[in-house]
Amino acid sequence: MSRQGWYFTIVSHGETAIEYAVFCVDDEFDHCIQNLRAARQGLQVTLGHDRDPSLEVAYPHVALVKTLVSTSEEALEDAIDNTSGFWADLPLQPIQELLHEAGQLRREDVLNLLRETEVSGSHARLIMKHPDHPYFLIEPGDYSETIETSYISRHLLPTNTLTDKQ
Repeated sequence: MSRQGWYFTIVSHGETAIEYAVFCVDDEFDHCIQNLRAARQGLQVTLGHDRDPSLEVAYPHVALVKTLVSTSEEALEDAIDNTSGFWADLPLQPIQELLHEAGQLRREDVLNLLRETEVSGSHARLIMKHPDHPYFLIEPGDYSETIETSYISRHLLPTNTLTDKQ
């Protein structure tokens, strides 16, 4: 499976309308992860390797939606069944047709299509407690408590080039 592309996870929480978190694994995501790893390693060097710092940054390239209007329920179920982790490859059939007709849509264009049912006021932050286990912390906008997603699968992360002594 290619590492680049769009991935989703089910956000199961009965108090909010958000059902899915969707993000794109691309060069910008890789750059953000590498920067978090470097910052975390820098903190460990400064504070001592016995410290275990956590980092949290705003990450605007996540869609937090009620329904995935860009695909069928059957395609979603198949994607969930065929994944090896909590994040599944997002089937984007109608968007793929648009991509074919328009040449190529930018990530922001795809996010805008996905955000048609996004809960007003919702946003996500990228958390790193360990260099190979980042996850999103979701502020739902329609509920006062935050929601943690599952860790982003290791195979979706860029190679860890730092010699982080854990």
